[in-house]
Amino acid sequence: MSQPVSGKDSLLSTWATLAQDIATSGGHAIVPLHEDSQRVVARAFDISRRAFDAIDKTKNPCDIVRCICSTDDSAHATGYHPASSSTSMSRYNARREGFVFSDGNLFSVQDVDHSGAGVGFGEEFESSMRALQDCLHKTANRALQAIEKDLCLPPRWFQDHLDYEGNHSQWHIKRYVCDKIPDSVFVNEQESVLLPSHTDPSLLSVVILDQPGVHEGAMGLQVYQNVQGQNKREWKELSYHGHGVVVIFIGSVMSVLGGTLFPLAKHRVVQAEGVQKRMAATFFLRPEGSAQLRVPPSPQLKELKPIKKNMTFGGWSSKVSKKYMKQTKKSSNTDSTKY
Repeated sequence: MSQPVSGKDSLLSTWATLAQDIATSGGHAIVPLHEDSQRVVARAFDISRRAFDAIDKTKNPCDIVRCICSTDDSAHATGYHPASSSTSMSRYNARREGFVFSDGNLFSVQDVDHSGAGVGFGEEFESSMRALQDCLHKTANRALQAIEKDLCLPPRWFQDHLDYEGNHSQWHIKRYVCDKIPDSVFVNEQESVLLPSHTDPSLLSVVILDQPGVHEGAMGLQVYQNVQGQNKREWKELSYHGHGVVVIFIGSVMSVLGGTLFPLAKHRVVQAEGVQKRMAATFFLRPEGSAQLRVPPSPQLKELKPIKKNMTFGGWSSKVSKKYMKQTKKSSNTDSTKY
């Protein structure tokens, strides 16, 4: 059922309340998306479905699309990957396939006819992906501007010190394979985990689920959220999803900069009843690698200890990645560094 995107009972944030809502909710907020942006989102998801269908029709996806190799650097990989639990894909992609775009790089996809010959719609795919990338980046930027205002920081403080407006981010469109879920992933009798609990190694992450309009629930996307009036947190499905809204998650980089003022958004995806087709776009806003991490000069953060001297985003990201690669057991609070 489609829902309104404004009004005091909608549970949606406005850009003016975004920062405060993030602080009280456990690191996330849901905000409406402009109609022009919704059209960009709808087109990109439509083209992505066509691209996935083309891949389904070919025996070797690498014949029609750039494929991510096991030797690629996951933080900077660009291309298609199948659903797999192998070491090259990681457990985060055991039940989802998708298109990954890093550092501003794009690629094309060919369709195939009944004879198996390539039928190009690559320019259409690439142009729609570029438009969606710009839309997601602008949305993340607007969220950072709202946070700057709430912290009483100079305009563009994050950009001037972290240089996030360049081609440093990573984003993807993933399709979940919901019909191949082994019994080993069951959490309880009612739900199974499609994407394990994790936090994002980003300043902010922007998520849009593929369904026209605005609808109740979030197709199994859950956040470890504060319980109102109680000193505890619990898993709770987000209130809304669709092309008409975006979910803003606080990433672990922002949590390093802002401490407990911006709590990490621990989230996961579980199999939702009646949901067989699930596709999502996620944008990870990342600083430039040589950008030095520092506590913003906000009166609200004056009690925070300084970040280790000369700690750059690249250095921090490398440490997180190495920790991830050494992981041998499943963790409930791991930075998802594997696309």
